[in-house]
Amino acid sequence: MRAGRPGGPHHRRPRPGIPPDLLNKAFEPFFRVDPARTQFIPGAGLGLAIAKEIIERYGGAITLENRPGGGLLQRVVFATA
Repeated sequence: MRAGRPGGPHHRRPRPGIPPDLLNKAFEPFFRVDPARTQFIPGAGLGLAIAKEIIERYGGAITLENRPGGGLLQRVVFATA
């Protein structure tokens, strides 16, 4: 997570990204983009669901977007006081 750039803190993942039609589903519990990769990439598919719940409870928002060069941009925004 980095801060100080326009648009607020963000986190970059060095992976291929998520198909655009599945971006909103990525916040659902146990979601996996490619279930066949489960044996190679560990995880239960809960991270984004948990993060979204916590962020929204504190008045923030989280969005996902695919980066042009590949990878996924996760943006977290909290209202300033």
